[in-house]
Amino acid sequence: MVSIKIDGWSVKCNPKPIPTTSHDYDFWHDDFDGENGLCGTAASVADAINCINDLIDGYGYICLTCNRVIPLTDGVFIHDEIHHDEDTIFDETGKNND
Repeated sequence: MVSIKIDGWSVKCNPKPIPTTSHDYDFWHDDFDGENGLCGTAASVADAINCINDLIDGYGYICLTCNRVIPLTDGVFIHDEIHHDEDTIFDETGKNND
């Protein structure tokens, strides 16, 4: 089964006994308490990551290169991990503005 962990978020393939595959991946945050909405289902890993990005919109986005959430600071994402050659600045959509 596919399972990934990114900065407190987990995504796991968990096929349901229903005819559609649109809910085959579960995702949740370590802080999920059963009521706070930090979980859901998706059709794929990519779909789950998009759903997580929607949940954290205004806070940050998930960088798949670094496997972590890049926080939003003063309206831009400052990304300076060693996986990248130099500081990279992203706008609120997560697109590179260099």
